[in-house]
Amino acid sequence: EEGIMVAIRMRPLNSKESSGGGSSKPARVWRVLQKYNSVTQTTTDNKPLPERIHGRSFFTYDRTFGEKSTTKEVYEDVAKGIVQS
Repeated sequence: EEGIMVAIRMRPLNSKESSGGGSSKPARVWRVLQKYNSVTQTTTDNKPLPERIHGRSFFTYDRTFGEKSTTKEVYEDVAKGIVQS
């Protein structure tokens, strides 16, 4: 079956982001939920925003990769079949 697959890879925080950009906590506001192939906006404590907050952001993809995923993992899972066809 042919179709479009949409995948996302969350990059690690860069040095400025991981140092908190001057604040005490890192600036991560998105989290990959690989079990659900989704990305969700989070609080500064890295918890998903509660349902009651207006404008909550939650996105679902065909495949998600967390910030510890390697380029090889992404290639093997998403691109290899396309490249070899």
